[in-house]
Amino acid sequence: IVFGVWVLFAVLGVQLYMGVFWSCKDGLGFDVRTDESGCLNTTTRPGPVLWGRNTYNFDSMPSAMVSLTILAWGEGWEKFLWIAVDSEGPALPPIKNHNPAGGIFFVLFYFFGGFLALNLFAATLIDEFLHATDDLKGLTPEQKVFVQNMRIVLTAKLPPAYTPPPHKQWIRRKIFMFVNTNIFDNVISGLIILNMLIMTMEYYNMPKEYASVLNTLNTFFVIVFAAEAVIKIFAFGPRVYAQSLSNKFDFLLVIISIVAIPWDTPGTTLLRILRVFRLINRIRGLRICFTTILLSLPNLMNVLQMMMLTFFIFGVIGVQLFGRINYTDPYWVALRPYGLNANINFTSLFHAVILLFTVSTTEGWPEIMEMCTLALPGCEEDDSCGTMAAVPFFFLYLVLVACVVLNAIITTVVENFENARDVRYELLGDLR
Repeated sequence: IVFGVWVLFAVLGVQLYMGVFWSCKDGLGFDVRTDESGCLNTTTRPGPVLWGRNTYNFDSMPSAMVSLTILAWGEGWEKFLWIAVDSEGPALPPIKNHNPAGGIFFVLFYFFGGFLALNLFAATLIDEFLHATDDLKGLTPEQKVFVQNMRIVLTAKLPPAYTPPPHKQWIRRKIFMFVNTNIFDNVISGLIILNMLIMTMEYYNMPKEYASVLNTLNTFFVIVFAAEAVIKIFAFGPRVYAQSLSNKFDFLLVIISIVAIPWDTPGTTLLRILRVFRLINRIRGLRICFTTILLSLPNLMNVLQMMMLTFFIFGVIGVQLFGRINYTDPYWVALRPYGLNANINFTSLFHAVILLFTVSTTEGWPEIMEMCTLALPGCEEDDSCGTMAAVPFFFLYLVLVACVVLNAIITTVVENFENARDVRYELLGDLR
């Protein structure tokens, strides 16, 4: 279906925009408003000018397929649109907003070819991935529910039981009842959020008086959270208090915050930021998201290993194909200022992996692919020419990484998100 959509729009694009993506440029690369004959007439137009076409165009079916693939990823598609809107016809100079209806083609393709077709392709992969990873396939729905319930019962960790102190210790009992109320939890959660907001009020070169006020407020929050820990230890008892991992985490943050009061460094600020993780157990939505990440880690490691293997394979191939391209040539830099540079290149496997990671985000990959296809004059002498093999190289890499691997990561997280939302885990806690 995806290939059929591409072919349909490619044929239509060739019929509509063949010869349109051409223009006359002067020696500095600026557009000169003239047609092909006027651009090539050196007697009426002194100075170096060139009648050339855009790198990605619709002059033939192969060129149209490449251009549509770039459009589908949403990379610079608006440039194609405005060229079509300003087009007057083949071998004619562009006129601003001469053909407003010409942009409809690109809007339609971006919707059907980029949005629907690519997402349909990704949805198919996700469905197959879920089916392949379903270890309960072949069982009836009732049998699946039974197996899932047994897994929950066997793997669920119930929270520690907080038994109220005896009536004789009435002060401690009242404090115990108070710290287990929603009011106490909401107040502490509000103070944590307020502490985070205070931390966002710092800025560079702030007045000393202003900085002193912020430090005082941070010290106030440290005292409040320390008092909270002391109250809970008194109410629950040290042994019961230490049974909860969240209480251990809170107490550790309090100790570190107290010790770090005399210093105000990025390290101490980072420790104060960690306090926001206390909200995980207090807000159900955050707890579900955090549980989802924990449940996804084992499968995510497998997907990440496959991603690193893909980086390695394409990195080695890229070094062999494009590692000798001289991206520092002044003519090259002037011709294509964006693309390969000292940081983004194929000169080594390390740089190749960085480049491939950049391409996996679909950021600036058409310029990189274009530079890998160019052959500058004299490049045969030192074997620094680009090759058209860059086109299938980058297309195949984008399909494998951007469509398959990244969607496998999303699928893994979504699948475990449903498990994290399973109310049966919470029911076990309520029964306790």
